[in-house]
Amino acid sequence: MNYLSYQLTFREIPDEVCLSFLISGCPIRCRDCNSKDSWSPLAGKKLDRNFYMKLLQIKKPWITCVLFLGGEWLEELVDFIKIAQETGLKTALFTGAETISEELYTQLDYLKTGPYIKHYGALDNPRTNQKLINLKTQQRIIHFKEECL
Repeated sequence: MNYLSYQLTFREIPDEVCLSFLISGCPIRCRDCNSKDSWSPLAGKKLDRNFYMKLLQIKKPWITCVLFLGGEWLEELVDFIKIAQETGLKTALFTGAETISEELYTQLDYLKTGPYIKHYGALDNPRTNQKLINLKTQQRIIHFKEECL
């Protein structure tokens, strides 16, 4: 499993500070994708298990969740999610797909589905086609302020 980058993010999952990994090799290829450089499976570096575990230990005082931007097409993603859980962190996946495997679904705390379609906007747009769900409560998370509608 290759990744293009990782960074701390504060907006993707409300009330969580995420260590976010942009995974390469995306087969979905949304027309309006913001990360077209992630489409090639050869892009980026291999996410080594030892590096990942060490990074989680270093960042743990500042993070509450590990977010994977893509990767659902890779069997090894479940292993990386389990490592995060064993460290006491929540887990999240953003995918352009509408569904994911049951095995992966049961391992996650948060799931964002749906391709990015510029016309409908992202999660901060009330017209978005995308959904962000807290899988533990089954509640849809809304990023826009309804009083602004």
